[in-house]
Amino acid sequence: MSGAACDQVSSDNVAGGATVARYLVACGRRRIAMIGGTGAASTIRDRERGFRQALDDEGRPLGFANCEQVDTFSHETGRAAAQRLLELARPPDAVFCTNDVIALGAIDGARARGLRVPEDLWVVGYDDIEMASWGAYDLTTVRQPLDEMVGLAVGHLRARIRGDASPPARDCLPNGLVIRGSTARTPMPEGAREGVPFTKDQA
Repeated sequence: MSGAACDQVSSDNVAGGATVARYLVACGRRRIAMIGGTGAASTIRDRERGFRQALDDEGRPLGFANCEQVDTFSHETGRAAAQRLLELARPPDAVFCTNDVIALGAIDGARARGLRVPEDLWVVGYDDIEMASWGAYDLTTVRQPLDEMVGLAVGHLRARIRGDASPPARDCLPNGLVIRGSTARTPMPEGAREGVPFTKDQA
């Protein structure tokens, strides 16, 4: 849909993925992994691209062994992917999941192996679904400005109904990092905060 000739409202998934990478590196995570998708959705591709590029920029490229791709986004695929990563000779100390559902599965996968989140493993998701804030998960995640996105989309639609024939609009809004217990409520170090968006939930 990214090339469709119509008004489009999105959030900056590339920058969102990059923010997660910069946060994990700045907080001292040494063995960073990712659980991503098949790449069918441009949003997921953008999150992965931003994450990988930021790690490259930090001199910490994501190794092939530290990347798991799932066919479907579900609790079970996230759980299984996390357990495969944790079987590595040098298992990760942080995992970025490209959506919250697989992140919740990853947390349970770690727990099933006797590991503690966040003491043994940090987990970060994306989307800030309702379950992410539940006490059982307390997931650090990236929140999209959904209310603002809906407002812009409705505004564009109303304008088209009124006969607006201007070129298609392209609105891309920033996301915010929500810091919770799955990363020990560790704030972004002061020296790395520049340009990193946070939400009001930050630690």
